[in-house]
Amino acid sequence: MLSCDIVDCFSSIAADLVEHALSRFPSEIRKLLVALTTRRGRLVPGAPTSSVIAELILGPIDQELAEIARRLRVRITRYADD
Repeated sequence: MLSCDIVDCFSSIAADLVEHALSRFPSEIRKLLVALTTRRGRLVPGAPTSSVIAELILGPIDQELAEIARRLRVRITRYADD
């Protein structure tokens, strides 16, 4: 079994990553959402929006890891708790 932990996951996600994840929104709305969901340039641990935004950002990584696990015939599980 391999166990990995992203220490301080939410607060390790910078505002520029949040802005990129929200790129489908018009610029003004995107900037407002970034301002409302980050503090000191980072996602806020404990905020109700942080897990959803982190999922948007980490989703592609999950997909890559799932593909690697499928090829290796192993099981992968991700648990988010911040």
